[in-house]
Amino acid sequence: MQTGEITRSYCPGTFDLSIDHQKFAGISQRRVGNAVAVMAYISINGNQKNRSQLMKDFYEIGDFPKNQQFDYPNIDIHAMENLDSLLQIKLSVTEAKQRILAALTPDYQVLQKEFFIVQNSQPYQNAFNQTLTSLIKRNKIILEEK
Repeated sequence: MQTGEITRSYCPGTFDLSIDHQKFAGISQRRVGNAVAVMAYISINGNQKNRSQLMKDFYEIGDFPKNQQFDYPNIDIHAMENLDSLLQIKLSVTEAKQRILAALTPDYQVLQKEFFIVQNSQPYQNAFNQTLTSLIKRNKIILEEK
């Protein structure tokens, strides 16, 4: 396993986790006062190529016309993979959660109720479609004004 930015992944960052240069997780932290929140995206299983394509489309549509202030990543849908594929084992979200908790709990207090939020694909897809429709309408208005 390596750490470091996988530039062609979605949401690339300094604390990306990868195996053979394929990102399966990204970690971020936020400090507020004396507290620190550590958040992680971990791709456990499912169709990662479709998720990557969805994010690629989102970035491309969201950055049209080309934004001069921000540089959005040029996503390669093969830059990310699921942990189960990379480890070549069958792995469920529940099992991954149990393994992560087992590794963390000897040294850290983990608030179980806030530990994992699993995206349900249908609500996520609905939110994506609504945002996509809004972006298309907004960009159409911008283009018509020019």
